[in-house]
Amino acid sequence: MLSPVQYSPISPLSRPRDLRCGEAHSSFSELRVPPRPKVFQGTFQLTKGPIVSAAPSAAKLVKATFPNSFAGHVLQFEPNRSAVTMGRRMSVGVVFAGGPIPGLEYLLIGLYAYLHDWNSKSELYAFQNGLPGLVAGKYVLVTETSLVQMQSRVGPTVVGAGPGRIGPEDFEKIQASCVELGLDGLIVVGNPSHCTHAARLAEHFIVNKVKTAVVVVAKRYEGVRSRGVEMSFGFDSLCKHFSVLVGNVAVDAASTKGTWHFIRLVVDDAALLEVALQTHANVCVLCQEASERHWSFLGDIVSQVCDAICRRAAE
Repeated sequence: MLSPVQYSPISPLSRPRDLRCGEAHSSFSELRVPPRPKVFQGTFQLTKGPIVSAAPSAAKLVKATFPNSFAGHVLQFEPNRSAVTMGRRMSVGVVFAGGPIPGLEYLLIGLYAYLHDWNSKSELYAFQNGLPGLVAGKYVLVTETSLVQMQSRVGPTVVGAGPGRIGPEDFEKIQASCVELGLDGLIVVGNPSHCTHAARLAEHFIVNKVKTAVVVVAKRYEGVRSRGVEMSFGFDSLCKHFSVLVGNVAVDAASTKGTWHFIRLVVDDAALLEVALQTHANVCVLCQEASERHWSFLGDIVSQVCDAICRRAAE
């Protein structure tokens, strides 16, 4: 059985409004709704693109693992000039697998706003604490009030995200949750290993004729690009988040005019370089650069930093 969690806001906020189709920007006055792609600002239609498959070296193995979902068409979104202004009521579930990253709250806000703009009676369920909550059937019904509070705290605090994995032994429990909630779609936000789990779950749903469509949103700190995913979710938000923090330190350094700050960011070179470009850092040391220049010990990097400090002091 599912176990809905009762949500009680800490501070009294406005009551949920009547969110009707076509009023997304006016209805969500307290929410910072992220901008939508142009194709999703009106009605659209799906057209089948080319068939995509695995690399030839792995095609046999992938086809044996996913016989019902192997080699599918790419779905392309195209604007539709239809006069339809409201779609059918939909129920969608979302689960955040793995650790939290900046920007997850805007995924929930954007999804909630679009669903209610499409049909005001649509429902969005968020499973709590990652994949374990999905297996246990613990969820919250996302409301505008909970999103406003979550937005003020900067992060999916109402929902939570956590580590975990799912296997074939969990598929029946997840299926029962999706059927009981009548979910049209289940969105799994996670890293590549979670994408594999979601693909196996989708195969299970196809075999058992479950209507719930499984959608995967790639979540990685690195700016990974591929043929199917132009940019993984999290890279842009991560860079903006760290740029704000580094920029605040830079303002403090400019005001004191006697202190140098050294900041180490636990990110890949692409994100580090992007943060350095946005904040105009005086020195930026990349792992790839250190490797190419054969800086074999800490003294080489310290010498480069000291030279930069001396040059700035002499100006």
